[in-house]
Amino acid sequence: MAQSDEINKNLIIKFEDQLLSPSDFIDGVREFFSLIKAVTAEICEDSEKVKWVIEVKKGSAIVSFKRHPDQSIPNVENVIKTVHSSFKILETSAEEPESIPEEAYKHLQNLAKIACPDDKTESKISIIRNDEQIKITNQSVKHIREILKDGKQAYGSVEGWLQTVSLREKLHFVLYEPVWDKPIKCWVDKKHLQAMLKLFGKRVEVYGNIRYRKDGAPTSIKVDEVKPFPDGNEIPDFRSVIGLLENK
Repeated sequence: MAQSDEINKNLIIKFEDQLLSPSDFIDGVREFFSLIKAVTAEICEDSEKVKWVIEVKKGSAIVSFKRHPDQSIPNVENVIKTVHSSFKILETSAEEPESIPEEAYKHLQNLAKIACPDDKTESKISIIRNDEQIKITNQSVKHIREILKDGKQAYGSVEGWLQTVSLREKLHFVLYEPVWDKPIKCWVDKKHLQAMLKLFGKRVEVYGNIRYRKDGAPTSIKVDEVKPFPDGNEIPDFRSVIGLLENK
């Protein structure tokens, strides 16, 4: 039972092509590990200290990734869960999976292309966690292409009410913008933590690199600066503005 539980903590990539070329195997493992490292950097505060153990099942094209047993860095298991669930999401829609950084999409795309190099090829690769196997098909290729084509990043600011703080993944806050009441994840470095905590529950303006959905709605921001939004009594009314204009 203990051995089975340990296996279920692994993230497995399985190559199923009977005529698998050495280059596809090597490139596939490389892209998969690069994806894992990119997600680790997004989720784990001490990502540079995270060590992964790789096991290759004898006589097969199955490669297993797991956390080094001597490590106790938080959220490493969330990396495994996030990578696996990302493929599950991408098989069904062009929705952007949570906690997948921009640089990870090229590895997702490269791996999907190895799995399905054209529309006629059956999937060569599956991703397995907790005995749940997800085949990477042409649907993933299509959906990743849509995300990369339409998704955008730009430096700017968002405003809203800072109403949620979470330690479930890498520390982040959730801001709810005032018009549609939609959540925007605010990824926070330690240097901005105290400022965000002081403004918790208040309306704020957050500056940083913003990630948008293909419909133009912001989904997340890497916090560079946060400022309290002016109180109502600090904002001049239209009479004051008119008076200023009359003096010009």
